[in-house]
Amino acid sequence: MPTCLPGDHPARWRALDSQAWALVTMVCTLYLPQVGRTCLGGLSLLYMGPVLWATLSVLALGEPSGLARPWQLWRLRAAWICFAGLAPFLSWWLRCVDLPYLAVAALLAMLSACWAFLETCAMVGHLARSRDLPGLALDALLARIALLYFLVIPLLALWVTFAAALLAGWAAVPGDWLRLWRQVPPWGRLLLTYAPVLALMNLARLLLRATSGLSALPCAVSAEPPGGPDHDAAVIASTPDCRP
Repeated sequence: MPTCLPGDHPARWRALDSQAWALVTMVCTLYLPQVGRTCLGGLSLLYMGPVLWATLSVLALGEPSGLARPWQLWRLRAAWICFAGLAPFLSWWLRCVDLPYLAVAALLAMLSACWAFLETCAMVGHLARSRDLPGLALDALLARIALLYFLVIPLLALWVTFAAALLAGWAAVPGDWLRLWRQVPPWGRLLLTYAPVLALMNLARLLLRATSGLSALPCAVSAEPPGGPDHDAAVIASTPDCRP
């Protein structure tokens, strides 16, 4: 039967709810037309607000019981802190696409984002399994698979293709990555652009479901067997004093 663990409290799981809405805000900032754009049409740093919001939500989660190992929480925090620190380079690289330093930093920002999202799914999965919530654990696994197929693999495919183009001499500067992107058919660009939206919105849905599921868990009442210290104290207190 699903039950909460020591230290569980509905207020703790509000951090997951906050992280979910931060992801929704980040997706809207990145993908909605004329939102998060500069006056010249480039990507502004407005998306940094939701990224920092999600990072603070992860830090506010504390140390919930039921994780696989203590270092798993530190790995989750490290992933989001790295993402928050490297995220501005994506906007800067899109403004100066020919600088190798910004291109490498933007690649690291994308990889750290994938790492943070996958660690979030893993954390929800461990919380669900430790509290005997098989439905939530399966949902976390499906969200992780969606991130792999809709975000991580397409992103790696683009960068590996660009690296192969550099080695073959078909590309000379990091700005050729965008020219390589324009060679993708329109349906492919549409798929590669909006597939991450589905994965991130599914991750936000997972966090919202985890919040409601973990907050509704009943706490087990520990019944002490007769003969324990508390039981003996209660018996002594209820015994009438028969002294003259």
